[in-house]
Amino acid sequence: MNKVELEFLIKSKLAEQGLNITKLAERLDVTPQNISKRLKMGTFDYLEVCDIADLLGYKITWEKK
Repeated sequence: MNKVELEFLIKSKLAEQGLNITKLAERLDVTPQNISKRLKMGTFDYLEVCDIADLLGYKITWEKK
């Protein structure tokens, strides 16, 4: 998955739940600008993506190709 796909995925999942970047930032205790910048640059680490998934009610699983 590349950074554009990750940004689209996270924004899609937020929208499905009626949330936005501001609400996500509040839940993660960071600024909305920080979230937006990191989404654009693709600079979230794996644990942060897992935290975001968890906040949205998802879990990340690994599947063998």
